[in-house]
Amino acid sequence: MRKIAIDISGEQSQRGLSGDSVDLVRQRLGLLSGKDKILMSMYYVDGCSIRRIAGLLEMNECSLSRRIRKISGRLLSDRYMKCLRNRRFFANSELRTAQDYYVNGQTIGQIAAKMGGSYYEVRRVIERIEAILELVEKTGGKSEARNPKFETISNNKNSNEQDISDF
Repeated sequence: MRKIAIDISGEQSQRGLSGDSVDLVRQRLGLLSGKDKILMSMYYVDGCSIRRIAGLLEMNECSLSRRIRKISGRLLSDRYMKCLRNRRFFANSELRTAQDYYVNGQTIGQIAAKMGGSYYEVRRVIERIEAILELVEKTGGKSEARNPKFETISNNKNSNEQDISDF
């Protein structure tokens, strides 16, 4: 009989992520809400197995594994963190929309229903968020006062570039 050695001491073999990624997911668990937060806490903090969680929640193990992987990917994504780092460009409602969209994985329709707005209003907010993040990435995230390129983009209304206040 052939023996297969499995190293269960490392978190990568247990969780499918490197140790740094697992730590980052644990740090960002507070951004989640509802069932996703409970599920991820059971898996990453309490150390419950997928089989055990699936049994408790009466879910298919494969579906649960896929859901955990999807939520982990959203938590590891840096889009919402970039919004927080550049919060001076966003209203509080836009930051809440960004969190719902990037972290909680809600659809535009779900966000619109939650906020009492229209699908198109939410889509416009997300497009504005994306445009600001792209602009910040191009300018290196420097403030307006220290970056003449940013001033040129935001002050030149006749250029093909969109003004940050027009979003």
